[in-house]
Amino acid sequence: GIRSGKERKQEDEVTNEESNSFEGKMRTMRKIIKKRKTSHKLKVGIFSRSAECEYEWLKTILNSQFFQNTVKSVQPCCITNNGDRQFAEAVSHCKFGILYHSQNRGRLNITNVTDSLYDKELQDLSTKLGKNSVIVVIDDLDDVSKEKKDAILEKQRSLKELAEEVFLFSRDEKKKLDQ
Repeated sequence: GIRSGKERKQEDEVTNEESNSFEGKMRTMRKIIKKRKTSHKLKVGIFSRSAECEYEWLKTILNSQFFQNTVKSVQPCCITNNGDRQFAEAVSHCKFGILYHSQNRGRLNITNVTDSLYDKELQDLSTKLGKNSVIVVIDDLDDVSKEKKDAILEKQRSLKELAEEVFLFSRDEKKKLDQ
């Protein structure tokens, strides 16, 4: 049925208790994307050095009914060391950007640290799309606690400065998706 604006808004509200649950993170993500939405659904880009298969779960959710009123399409973009033009082209086709990093790559060297992988890309996403149209997903962690997130944000300050939100996901959370 048709729900009032108030009812739709309530379904995106997340209590502190559930904010770190998988569903809570998805509701928060949807709320952030909705804030950017004009009258049209948004084209969302997922930008990463990881193989597309590593974030297939995220693409599936963004293309699901849960995001149907918010996301028009999901465009993956593989970041390479010499793919600046391809990256810029992909960003120009999106209204919302997700920077995806998996700890399967070894370290959490996203930005502001030695050998960081995404300094320029995060800056470019934030500059071109606006901070409120960029989120960061850090995946395949063992610890997704608030303390872990705070520690990451403390060391890698650009995450907070250039992105609207940072989401941490564990391997266990994704295992539950497959069930």
